[in-house]
Amino acid sequence: MITLSQGKNFALDCYYIGQTQTPILVIDDFVAQSDWLIEQACSAHFQRQSQLYPGIRAPGPNEYQDYLKAILLPYIAHYFSLADASFVVDKPNYSLVTQAANQLSIYQRIPHVDSVEANSFAVLHYLFRQPLGGTGFYRHKKTGFERLNALNNELYFQSLEKEDGSNNIPRRADGYINGDTALFQRIGSVEGIFNRLVVYPCNLLHSGNIEKEFQPDNNPKMGRLTINTFIDSIK
Repeated sequence: MITLSQGKNFALDCYYIGQTQTPILVIDDFVAQSDWLIEQACSAHFQRQSQLYPGIRAPGPNEYQDYLKAILLPYIAHYFSLADASFVVDKPNYSLVTQAANQLSIYQRIPHVDSVEANSFAVLHYLFRQPLGGTGFYRHKKTGFERLNALNNELYFQSLEKEDGSNNIPRRADGYINGDTALFQRIGSVEGIFNRLVVYPCNLLHSGNIEKEFQPDNNPKMGRLTINTFIDSIK
């Protein structure tokens, strides 16, 4: 059993983006044992788990989940004003993008949310050294929505449906969204740097910043490998 620890250049920044001034946590050199995490991915059993995620996933190590609980939860409590909350940390998953940019469904070509709950958080850990893109955050131009919730979620999708069939809808050839489009404005972006971890609310519209020329590599050592974890707060 391995004990994970902070990288020697561990450093945290908090950025506030959009009209909602939503906090985004960015931690560089998050874990000293990053190469060990990649080796574990190489022996993991990947499979497709979602029609939305453009790739395959596999369970992450238990040691990583324990490390997140110890290191990350105090920062989330502080920066998202949840000092009196307790947290549930889901099982982390390795994620590997395996769909080329010209193979995406319509919902893979626009930003998405992972949940409409205000105090649920996505944790994304970049484990690729190649320049394969980071993460972008978006505002839907027509409604002005940056974060979806139980009240505006239906309005948002009704607005998208009204756009269906128009020239505003991205074409398959457009690939992954990676900047401003007719429908969306990018309000923030985090560069995909090796061993960088990003934390953001699950209901913030987001997407991977992936170039049109992207071609997937199914080798975890060479492909766009991340670890994804969801954390829910309970007050």
